[in-house]
Amino acid sequence: MNDSEQLTVEWTKAQPVVAAYISSLVPDFHDAEDILHQVAVTLVQKFDQYDRQRPFVAWAIGIAKYEVLKHRRKIATDKHVFGNDLVEQIVFQSGSGRTRTTCAAS
Repeated sequence: MNDSEQLTVEWTKAQPVVAAYISSLVPDFHDAEDILHQVAVTLVQKFDQYDRQRPFVAWAIGIAKYEVLKHRRKIATDKHVFGNDLVEQIVFQSGSGRTRTTCAAS
């Protein structure tokens, strides 16, 4: 079996486990899907570095771990993510005069 076929077989078996791992760490479905795709790209790029004496799924999860960490760093430095206090202050100053509303069941 050539490398391409071996990678396809291994990734097909590992992908559900890696997807579950990522989803357990990243609550947003779309972000988790993006990370999973990046893991697949990285696996293809680095497959020649894979030690075939070790479990593929463990190697793939290791790569997923680094991709999740990279995603978290990106979010942490994103200046467009506002804290709840700031959002409430903006809403209050926008003229609505309310900081929070609650819905009561009728």
